[in-house]
Amino acid sequence: AQLMSFMDDLTITVQHSEVNEVVASALQVIEDSGFRVNVGKSAVICAAERFDARDLQLPTVSPDEEFEMLGANITHNFDTFNKGQIAKIDSFFRVLGKCDLHPQLEWTLLRLCGFPKLVYYTATTPPQYSCGVLQHFERCVAQHAEKLIGASIHPVMLHDVHGAGFPHYTRVAGELYEKSLTTAIHRAKAIPQVRLTTNEPSFAASLRAQHDAPFLFYSRGSPAANITPKQFIIALAIRLRTLPKE
Repeated sequence: AQLMSFMDDLTITVQHSEVNEVVASALQVIEDSGFRVNVGKSAVICAAERFDARDLQLPTVSPDEEFEMLGANITHNFDTFNKGQIAKIDSFFRVLGKCDLHPQLEWTLLRLCGFPKLVYYTATTPPQYSCGVLQHFERCVAQHAEKLIGASIHPVMLHDVHGAGFPHYTRVAGELYEKSLTTAIHRAKAIPQVRLTTNEPSFAASLRAQHDAPFLFYSRGSPAANITPKQFIIALAIRLRTLPKE
């Protein structure tokens, strides 16, 4: 048996003929150690279904059913899982839209709280299943950004590192997933870098871009934290190569 664990999550892979014996042994060892397996969150998954499940002490799950582990679905059924992801996205933008905030704070929340959530999802979901969710997310981002500054924004400027600098998940989904999968299979210490934005500049140019636009992030006590809502909107519109309608 091959054992892989992360915190309190345990995954065991065995031959079909050894499933019942290994499950019974693992449950007994865990119980003898003073722990109890959450049967409702545990399952035996086998694509071939070539084992006798009559005396099995855990439920079985077919690859055609959804099963979530470490926040990722590991079967071929993504319908319910993806609906849950879209519901989370809609909830985030609904709440953010109701907040009466300085636009600089709202923009900061969009960048820090909105975008990181999709990195793990994209890295652990095959692109043929993640595409719809990623498209929905990027569409919500574009609509929210345009509403925030009251102007139309060219898609290129949303993902350009010298523009909004938002990750272009639909563009890098395949690369991010493949590198993450390869890293997991070979147990590499680090995932190879994947450029999430377009027109990635040199390190020095990136530093200059951030230095020239400190207003993009709210930082208490900094000079950029004292700009008015109108000043922020105009500055952001200029950076995104557009003009507010009013």
